[in-house]
Amino acid sequence: MDNVELEVKENTAILKIKNDIIFDNSNQTKEVIKDLLKKQEGINNIVIDLAGANYLDSSGIGVILSIFKFTKDHYTETGHFNLINANQKIKRVFEVTQLDSIIPINDSVN
Repeated sequence: MDNVELEVKENTAILKIKNDIIFDNSNQTKEVIKDLLKKQEGINNIVIDLAGANYLDSSGIGVILSIFKFTKDHYTETGHFNLINANQKIKRVFEVTQLDSIIPINDSVN
């Protein structure tokens, strides 16, 4: 799928989202991300790079939460999960829903 690209740096998987995550592509995006992560070994940190996404509808937020739970259950018991490069609209949704208290949103990987 052209919507997600995986980059691995040491023990960190960076999932680069290239388009909006909306109802029409949410299930496919979620499954592609899970499949990419299942193929990785030694990953402790999961980063979702939202630079390519201008918008997440409620299905898109659901994808983020699903991947958060999936990675916590399978890969990152001692690691971290966070979002980077979210625009102001996406950050605002996470603030209003208080999801930013569960999933950190940073400006970069470091």
